Amino acid sequence: MFSKLKSLREYFRVFLADNRLLFAGIRQRRGAKAKEYLLRRNIHRLEKGLRNPECRIPFGQAYAGQTERDFETYRSQLPPAIADWGDHVLAEYRQRHANPALPVEAPADVAIPLDAPDYASLRAAFAQRTSCRHFIAPAPAGDAIAEILHDTRHIPTSCNREAYRVLIVETPEKRDWLLANSIGLTNFTGVEHCTVLAFVADLAAVNHPRDRHVPVMDCSFASLLFALAAQSRGLATCYLNWPIRPNTDRQSRAVLNLPATQKIVFCLLVGHQNPALSSGKSPKSGRICKV
Repeated sequence: MFSKLKSLREYFRVFLADNRLLFAGIRQRRGAKAKEYLLRRNIHRLEKGLRNPECRIPFGQAYAGQTERDFETYRSQLPPAIADWGDHVLAEYRQRHANPALPVEAPADVAIPLDAPDYASLRAAFAQRTSCRHFIAPAPAGDAIAEILHDTRHIPTSCNREAYRVLIVETPEKRDWLLANSIGLTNFTGVEHCTVLAFVADLAAVNHPRDRHVPVMDCSFASLLFALAAQSRGLATCYLNWPIRPNTDRQSRAVLNLPATQKIVFCLLVGHQNPALSSGKSPKSGRICKV
């Protein structure tokens, strides 16, 4: 009975801590970063409507005007690629509303159909990938990791918000603290030769409590693509479980200088696998059902 009460108490502690993070995001929505998230989401919604051949004109009137005004206010603070994308979408939106008879056309820079990758090679990469527990020197080059992270920006994210960050943790004290507080490092060797990545969710991008899982999804998509890309560069990876503990989350924000709306979802080790030691390969059942 006592253990059940203890578990229930811990559940409510985590629940309240998560809600404090969420409400912190709501309070900070007037900030520039939160405005960027909302702008990206609403511009993406307009773009989806413009690409729908059956869309009815007018559409998006509930948020289009505010989106235009916010875009003009915050455009200079947006990344150049996002600002150019917003210019293009909003200009097309105005043009379509002025002339609803305009046909819906795919952008000229998109190939339809897209060239399919070599699926056999991709399937082999899926089967080969394993969680590495034994690493050797040298540590992976920082430029190589940065390049892979740059390339994995093409992942899909919820409404194009990119509600996550990836931190390359290089400071020894911060790295040691992350490893000490992660779960699942038992029986690892050569961890000192790894680079530690922290995948961080930003709840400032959440517009409604029902969407609180969205930043976690974005972290997952990014990390999976990174792991496969790293494998193609001869680098091994392993996920580290991050505990859901309010005290640890508070400490992590202090250690990594994170805003109140951000929290670590998990960490990823990146390094060179020790060929003399096996990390094992667990069989996967493939839980596919038809309903």
